[in-house]
Amino acid sequence: MSSHECEPCGRTFRLFQHYQDHMIHSAFHHYCARCNRDFVNEDAIQKHLKYSENHMVCEWCETIVGNLRAHNQSNHEQCNECNGWCKDSSHLHHHCRLTHSDVYCVPCQRLFANPNALRMHRGGAAHTPSSFRCPGRGCDQSFISRSALIQHFEADTCASGYNLADVDQDFSRMVDQGEILVRKNFIFPPPRLEITVDQDGRYPCRLCNKSFISQGELVAHFKSPKHKNRGHKPYICPAHDGVRDKFYSLGNVLLHMETTDCGKPYERHVNALFNELLRIVRQST
Repeated sequence: MSSHECEPCGRTFRLFQHYQDHMIHSAFHHYCARCNRDFVNEDAIQKHLKYSENHMVCEWCETIVGNLRAHNQSNHEQCNECNGWCKDSSHLHHHCRLTHSDVYCVPCQRLFANPNALRMHRGGAAHTPSSFRCPGRGCDQSFISRSALIQHFEADTCASGYNLADVDQDFSRMVDQGEILVRKNFIFPPPRLEITVDQDGRYPCRLCNKSFISQGELVAHFKSPKHKNRGHKPYICPAHDGVRDKFYSLGNVLLHMETTDCGKPYERHVNALFNELLRIVRQST
């Protein structure tokens, strides 16, 4: 009858099961049951368990795999935030919702670079109804925020013809009398556009060093906020925390206030100014 001997302990076992139980539970052994190997110390068996292909076991498939990383890449999902592995897309969604809630949009199942990026996403079109309707004559567009509606005027895309220069003049002269958001002395009439063609057939901007391949590109560039008001930034954030942030356009300062904490104390004032400007647009177009 065959037997199983443990030489270090000087013991013999009739059944392999009894021999293995001894190897597993004895404090004098560092035994790997899967490989039937006894190691010299705890460090040796831990290295074996970590690097041996016999122990590359997928926790979800419950099978031994030759290369665990390659197996995971082919069969499972990896979290881009912490690089951890998940069983499938459902498990990944659950993991992100619980572990990365500060940068994870649950409805869209998207990770963002930082909490502020997630906050801006949640304030975007995907999650916000278009509740700000353009009052311009002949325009039926709606927008998700005050800043988006004002930028619609500033981009010269309103069917009524109300544009960037109109916003500057009306807001500074008739709306913001207390100069909460705008410094009136930095508002100037728009510069005169001169269209010329250089020796290379391009259209140069007389206010900067840029040139364009078409007249339309030059016009759009010339009408941009940076080339109005003689290059000044007349719009200001009203938050008093040292130096005020300055902006080229009303749309930009409103966007700043919508996406930071600056706007909360001034919500009522800004809303009143915004509504007054819309009233003027409604009457003048």
